[in-house]
Amino acid sequence: MKTNFKLLIIIFICIFTLSSFNLNLFSQENNIETSEFKPVLLLSYQMGITAIPQVGDETEYLQGINSFPVIPSHTVKTVSSEVSLRIYKNFHIAFTLDYSMNTKLRVTDPSDGDSFVFETLSFYNYYLNFRYRIKLFGLKTYFSIGAGKNYTNGAKEENIRTEKGYTVLLNKSEPYSQWLLIANMGIDLNLSGGLCLTGKISILNLTEDKVKYLQFLAGLKFTVLNRGK
Repeated sequence: MKTNFKLLIIIFICIFTLSSFNLNLFSQENNIETSEFKPVLLLSYQMGITAIPQVGDETEYLQGINSFPVIPSHTVKTVSSEVSLRIYKNFHIAFTLDYSMNTKLRVTDPSDGDSFVFETLSFYNYYLNFRYRIKLFGLKTYFSIGAGKNYTNGAKEENIRTEKGYTVLLNKSEPYSQWLLIANMGIDLNLSGGLCLTGKISILNLTEDKVKYLQFLAGLKFTVLNRGK
């Protein structure tokens, strides 16, 4: 995941450099943006999944203390909304809010195979990102980097019965927030004058949990203001 995050940033820098030197990756008349500043305001609504990596390891097993040491990798459903505004030529600034729902996971005791199912915590991400839009190989693409906050919801204390009939106490968890860093790339496909299909792949880095995860989202983007016409 760390390598992927660095790779995405490198791709962004390379494409920005190439386009800055006008190496004709796309023709001038087909460029998404003109050299003159003309406001463009876009709204998008997307759905998809967030892929969360495994947390913990079986080597961390401690009987009666950490009997279920591994939370397996899993995906959760995510919905997202975004507003973006062109601030200069091909550069946009965007604010994104997404919500990832909870899901049910099974965890296992490595010593005897006992297991139980619990619900993960839902969470929000909200962040500001700077975006560079170009037409690349005939496709409207964009690359973004940014930062914001992750907010994870809490949960009540709960007793859960395992498959072998034991009782496991899940402690109360308080909601908490932390900083996140993000890099993503996306594609827009025109449907009509002010409507397009849009999709993006994002890598998010939670700074305190030291967890990186992927998001795959797709949906619709609407032009609500276009002074570039």
